[in-house]
Amino acid sequence: MIHGDTVSALRDSLNRLFAFLADARIEIPTEQVWILELRSNVARDERGRLRVSRAELRGPEAYETRFNEILASGLPWINVSCWGVDGQRMIVVVETPSAIGLPSPWTSINYSGPTNGTRARGWDVGELLALE
Repeated sequence: MIHGDTVSALRDSLNRLFAFLADARIEIPTEQVWILELRSNVARDERGRLRVSRAELRGPEAYETRFNEILASGLPWINVSCWGVDGQRMIVVVETPSAIGLPSPWTSINYSGPTNGTRARGWDVGELLALE
């Protein structure tokens, strides 16, 4: 569980992601987290992996304000997904719709875990992301 002095929307979402994984009987290898907000125009490398700068990875504390901005923007949904592990940290990806119409009165937050392939590779996120 992600702990802090107060329960922020991001901490609550991360705790819900961990609960989702636990309910699915998926044992996570670490609770240390990097957060990556995935843009819709991310380039791919020759292997089809998304090319992402390590500078885009944020700790939960550094991402809280941005997550609150996303929640307040009127998006219909946000995906919060565990993509795998890099080093000792789980990569949690935040995805939003690339285009929206009228603002939604509430935002649905959807949770998902790593692919079976990622888990079979020991949670290595390297097949999905090319971290540069």
